[in-house]
Amino acid sequence: MDWTKETTQLLGRFQPWHKGHTELLKRGLAKTGQVVILLREQDGTERNPYSFEERYTLIMNSLKDENIDVSKIEIIRVPN
Repeated sequence: MDWTKETTQLLGRFQPWHKGHTELLKRGLAKTGQVVILLREQDGTERNPYSFEERYTLIMNSLKDENIDVSKIEIIRVPN
């Protein structure tokens, strides 16, 4: 990740991450070459059952399954 370069940001709950999110990420990578995923803190509620760590793992596994270079992606926890 080069913090001096243009970067696509994806902000959301991603409860859970799905194919549509992956397609948005692919578009971001095509446009800027790197993506920051901003995960909103909304853990442990009925509508948001997954923790940050669970979502992080789900996202990274999904991207690896799609053969996406995860070195071009950063996942950051952000307050709601």
